[in-house]
Amino acid sequence: LHRVDRRQRQMCIRDSVSSDDLRRRLVYRDPLVCVEAKGAQARTLELERYLELPHLEVVGPYPGFAQTALGRKGVARDVRVTVPSYAGALAAVVRTGLIATVPLALVVSSPLCGELEVHEPPLPLPDIEASLYWHPRHVDDPALSWFRGIVMRTARHVAEQARDRYGSLLDKLGPGLLTVDSR
Repeated sequence: LHRVDRRQRQMCIRDSVSSDDLRRRLVYRDPLVCVEAKGAQARTLELERYLELPHLEVVGPYPGFAQTALGRKGVARDVRVTVPSYAGALAAVVRTGLIATVPLALVVSSPLCGELEVHEPPLPLPDIEASLYWHPRHVDDPALSWFRGIVMRTARHVAEQARDRYGSLLDKLGPGLLTVDSR
């Protein structure tokens, strides 16, 4: 954000933080879900079963949400493999039989979506929020306004795909998840 504020960048998308000097538009709120390969052992994920399963953990941009929540309960997962980003996490889950906790939008937009079982996490986890930030001097810039529109339409498309495929899960996880600012 400091590069946008210092006028070194015109815009950025990142996790939501407070900034008084920049314009901000929420792009989406994305729930974390548990995924495993289709046909794997878990049908429902109670906390005890979740802790017994072998896990893949992502140590990328949003690490530790599950681990932090479990730590508050004084329990830990059986993490067998770590990967540096979400990009390879789903392929690793499909190939290894491990379970992972990942953002739902990642699952929906992945070509591996049909090879995965998606479960509600057995404990409350925070949503991932991503926002678009730009300097106030770019409010009326036609090219950047067009680009902000492209970003928002893409986010809406992913949210619609998620609603079509996982609407009942989203309803259980909470109202307003995987929502996109409609402005």
